[in-house]
Amino acid sequence: MSSVTLWFLYVILIGPAICLIPTTVYAPIPLAMAYSLLLLLGFLIAILFAGKSDPKPLFWKKSTLSVPVAIFCLVTVFVHVVLNRVSPISFNLPQLSDIYDVRGDYQDAVIQSPLVMPLVGLQSNCINPIMMVIGGHNMRRIWLLVVAVVSQLILFSATGMKTALFSAPIIIVLLIWGRWAKARPIHVVVAALAVPVIALIIDGITHGHAWTSYFVRRLVLAPSTLSGAYFEYFSTHELNYLGGIIRRVFGLQPSLPPAYQVSDYLIGQTVSMNANSFAAGFADFGVLGVFIVGAVIGLFLRFLDRASVGLPMSYLLPLCLYPTITLSNAAIQTSLITNGLIAIPFALAMMPLGVRSALNPSPGISSPNTENHSSYNWLSGIASHPNHSVVHERVSLHPDAVHSRKK
Repeated sequence: MSSVTLWFLYVILIGPAICLIPTTVYAPIPLAMAYSLLLLLGFLIAILFAGKSDPKPLFWKKSTLSVPVAIFCLVTVFVHVVLNRVSPISFNLPQLSDIYDVRGDYQDAVIQSPLVMPLVGLQSNCINPIMMVIGGHNMRRIWLLVVAVVSQLILFSATGMKTALFSAPIIIVLLIWGRWAKARPIHVVVAALAVPVIALIIDGITHGHAWTSYFVRRLVLAPSTLSGAYFEYFSTHELNYLGGIIRRVFGLQPSLPPAYQVSDYLIGQTVSMNANSFAAGFADFGVLGVFIVGAVIGLFLRFLDRASVGLPMSYLLPLCLYPTITLSNAAIQTSLITNGLIAIPFALAMMPLGVRSALNPSPGISSPNTENHSSYNWLSGIASHPNHSVVHERVSLHPDAVHSRKK
């Protein structure tokens, strides 16, 4: 799973940012190139910490699929009840042109309830995607897919989060692609590159700009361009130190959040201009912050790999979408806690052994998850592990293999 996430992250954020930083900052070219190199080094650290190609399995072996499904349903009901008390749920979807007003009303409503935003992030970025995946693989549980899609639409109408709106059709497409097509590294790159082209075609047909505004401007250009702005601004201004947490410990006055400082620097207005996790790390601790963020991302992806051992790529491919989008648009602490990413490996760890083995090929064929698991192998273009048979013997979760090990 780390392999696909790293590829998505490179195509959507790292690659464009490396190219755009030297052309969008006011710093001299050598310094601008140093900013690009710093971002690349942070990404390489993430690859390094993501770990080896045969992670040790980490999941609840005695679980059945009914257990996580019941937990996910209970969490879904609880989140929507809490959200309805703070921001009344409506089934009327707002226009894309009105979502900033909806988002502003939602943020004003949750000021007195700080736990609502993490709960919404958990539901939108973790619970709903996994329910879509389970429902898409099991016709007897297709109702989970319907419930998750409806939940995403409700969250969009209440919060104005565009990710909740656009993620449902994207996940369905990835489910179809993952189940009936053999996903390869080059396919992941081509698919990510095709999204802006498709968005441009749709806007051309509809004579609008909503799709390119989200999938090109907001998803790619804004995080990439703001990376250079963050590096340039906080190279000459006081660092933020985790949004003022460390300042409060030492009795100092908290600073204005980096997103507002950068917007005031760029356009002279205090509006929120969030960048990606690497840029936010630089705003907090400078060069060291970029390396820390890379290490944390790598460790998080290693945790994901351990929790997803044995799950086929058709399960994992749709779930790679949310870490990519969140890490490209928010600080690492916001991504993990407020946006709910930290819950994804725990949710995957509840997937039972039967799901991991029944959806894998026969013992003589390596599983998709084993074959495509390595960050190093994918990033170097190698489709399989050089010690293929050894790796398969070590992580195979087929019932026959499990039975033979017990003997």
